Amino acid sequence: MPDITLENIVREAQQPRVIDSFTKITGARIDMMAHKSTPSAEFNANWSFEIAPQGESENAKQFAERVLRTLGIAVLRLVDYAEDQDRYRAAVATIPSADQDVPDNILE
Repeated sequence: MPDITLENIVREAQQPRVIDSFTKITGARIDMMAHKSTPSAEFNANWSFEIAPQGESENAKQFAERVLRTLGIAVLRLVDYAEDQDRYRAAVATIPSADQDVPDNILE
């Protein structure tokens, strides 16, 4: 399969709004959550991340591309981590629960 090129166009009139929004979220902790329930499956995922502020050498285009790339990678990590958590929970469920055998009347 050949590479896929994704292109996003931000119209000139909308550029200040987009860059301002991207600037406001940088440096903040972003908590991404996804929850979906269907008759055959349930998907619950959480991922926290941060996007670094615009660098001095980055122009608006480079900054916007990095923000969108970081958001895209966060979605992939969210899904990957959720699937690995499901695998972990399934493995833990096969381990017998801890038990104790000290009777209530051991000390009278």
